[in-house]
Amino acid sequence: MSTTKRNWFEYNKAKTCRFQIFVSLLLLILDTVPLPSLYKGKGRKPYSTRDIVICLCFKIYYKTSYRDIIGELNNHKKELGLKKAPHFNTLRKYMVESRMTVILGILLLFLLQPIAALETTFASDATGFGTSRKSEYFSVVTKSQTKKDAGTKKEKKKLLQKKKKKDFVKLHVTIGTVTQMVVCAVSTIGKKHESTKFETMVSMVATVFSIKEWLSDAGYLSRKACNLVSKQHGIPYFWLKSNSTSKSRGSYAWSDMMIMFKKNLDFFKKHYHQRSKVESVFSVIKNYFGNTVFSRKIEGQLNELLVKVLDYNLCRLGEVAFYMKIDIDSYFLCCEIEEVTLMSTCVLPQTSHG
Repeated sequence: MSTTKRNWFEYNKAKTCRFQIFVSLLLLILDTVPLPSLYKGKGRKPYSTRDIVICLCFKIYYKTSYRDIIGELNNHKKELGLKKAPHFNTLRKYMVESRMTVILGILLLFLLQPIAALETTFASDATGFGTSRKSEYFSVVTKSQTKKDAGTKKEKKKLLQKKKKKDFVKLHVTIGTVTQMVVCAVSTIGKKHESTKFETMVSMVATVFSIKEWLSDAGYLSRKACNLVSKQHGIPYFWLKSNSTSKSRGSYAWSDMMIMFKKNLDFFKKHYHQRSKVESVFSVIKNYFGNTVFSRKIEGQLNELLVKVLDYNLCRLGEVAFYMKIDIDSYFLCCEIEEVTLMSTCVLPQTSHG
């Protein structure tokens, strides 16, 4: 349990002004960051990238459909600087665009500049979001079951019965434990294991932050993961399994972590249990922006997850700036990045049924 006292006056003021902070930060970053155009070079010119990103962020913020958000956009048209609210099918089309994934990654990179010097400890995890789609599968039975059920024809038909189950998509994130902001995000189909995206997340985080500690549960446990963290001069804190051995097999970071876990468990737990903050981040994202995605195509579902992360970071950065007295305007206006590294991406399946 945390022993720090909360300043309720500042907390209440930050929470009651959450929407105003969200809108002001969204407009600030979109007016400051140079974004690629959505124009393909054929036909009439589309809406500006700024307007499309605003509309998609509002759609996720209000947890509503593409049709219903048009009314809210018309109400805030002057405040947001929109000449005209796009058609709902236009928003649906751009949510599926692969270029939107690139734009979201650029925006997330610039949002992290004010906290780049604050974060040195990171925690990774993944969570699932429900979809409206279902996949079909056949139930498989063993020979012992077929002998028992081989009495009637009706029972034979049940063995070949087609079943359906709901699909889901997965969001892999890494957060900073000081500000609890998402520093990198990868969206995949639900069947992708967490450990497959760990190398991608480490390379993303290392381009912006200096890594001192990395916390993860047993799903990321491997000697390769320990080597990736130690290569960036960090200390891995992965929860060990019951069958984990102390054999290094070429990984000195693994053996050091095993010795720390066995000989100084209290010290290990003190660092490792900072990982629980990533569960709090998942809870906030799902409570604020919904635990499901509305898009029918897989490309739109994965981009929806990244927009949820962007909305969360906008709200969270406003709170962090309020608590820590950070001048965000100076960071964005004076920020110069020589090489842009996308801090979010989505991994499409090889065969999409969207």
